[in-house]
Amino acid sequence: MRLPEPPPDLERLFHDEPSQARQALAALLEPQRPADDYLHWDDLRRRPPPEGFDVRGWWATLKLRRSATQRTWPLADELGRPFHVNLPDQATDLLRRIDGALGGQISVSDPALGDDDRRLYLRRSLEEEALESSLMEGAATTRAVGRELLRSGRLPTSVGERMIRNSLEALNEVRAWGDARWTPDRILSLHAVVTEGTLSDPADAGRLRRHDDVVVRDVDGELLHQPPPAASLPARLVAMCAFANGDTPGPYLHPVVRSILLHFWLAWDHPFVDGNGRTARALFYASMLRHRYWVVEYLPISRKLHQAPAQYARAFLLTETDGRDATYFLLHQLRVLVAALDDLDAHVARSREKTRDMVRALHLEGALNPRQLALVEHARAHPGAAFTVRSHERSAGVSYPTARSDLLDLEARGVFRAWMRGRERVFVAATDLDAVLRGLHAR
Repeated sequence: MRLPEPPPDLERLFHDEPSQARQALAALLEPQRPADDYLHWDDLRRRPPPEGFDVRGWWATLKLRRSATQRTWPLADELGRPFHVNLPDQATDLLRRIDGALGGQISVSDPALGDDDRRLYLRRSLEEEALESSLMEGAATTRAVGRELLRSGRLPTSVGERMIRNSLEALNEVRAWGDARWTPDRILSLHAVVTEGTLSDPADAGRLRRHDDVVVRDVDGELLHQPPPAASLPARLVAMCAFANGDTPGPYLHPVVRSILLHFWLAWDHPFVDGNGRTARALFYASMLRHRYWVVEYLPISRKLHQAPAQYARAFLLTETDGRDATYFLLHQLRVLVAALDDLDAHVARSREKTRDMVRALHLEGALNPRQLALVEHARAHPGAAFTVRSHERSAGVSYPTARSDLLDLEARGVFRAWMRGRERVFVAATDLDAVLRGLHAR
């Protein structure tokens, strides 16, 4: 990918062109200041500057203003230079929208949506997040195969399938962390879950890398990032956990901002030989859930990232090339979160309308529970699809007896037919499924 052009060095700019310094300082005192859309120099240099400015003076003005409001946080590069972050107006607006969603402004929190519906949406959302997070990291499989793997409960048969299963198990693990304090051992254990059975050296699962030959390159082999030395990683992991636990001094950081910066921290340090991206995203989920942002469990975040992977990588590069200003990464992640919220809202609305249409068309009001309706919808959309108690248990996120009761009830009513495959009972929809369903309301 094309690397962003580094910004002009302000100290050298002011030394070589004193007029730029005078112009920038004068602009800071004027009531009408140049607008700041928080563009990196690589983007800003292509824009026409405000009246009375050339592009270098415009950049100098914005950088001085940003420097006056930036907040430092404990992450530093290998030379001890700190990272910092700003909260421009667009960031506070995006945070307001995210906080609004936490307050129940999306459809999944609708009181009319029962616990069974919520459980189904949650399970499917976690599966999609695990799938997309793994595909982002190169899992060699398809979405269809990945979904079938997670919903059937069968054992993975390839490294790509193992990556997907591991990602789901990692998300379930961080859901269970609750308010527990983060420790290096906890992070290492999470990485072991993420990478189990996928590394060339199994001993690297749950172990910090021991060498400095781990770098980040693009698809063309271009070096994008040289992580900190391996010798510094134990101390850096301790510092990251202290930041996650709120043990470090510094200005107040919004919980979502803190969660995003933790994502950045782990990805920047790149402390493992592999699985850094999946571990970083799992830590973001853990931090958000710790701060009671329950909606994040339903969000297709990795799917949004996977749709534009170059923008994800570029957000890191913009930070690295502009004096460790993590605001670029923060803004990117906030936009992704809001887009995922919008997607979730639309998805829930479409799913509920689709179910209502089926219920009305087949006169199923009160005939089936939400879990059974989900099974029937899937069967109608995928003729010949097979179900088992275990696959329904995993897909619906219910107990084995509940899943078994759902399927046996559908079999008893003629909706599904069953046979034994070894010691497992397999269910398939009746060939005249719609006719059988229309007759259910009369029972």
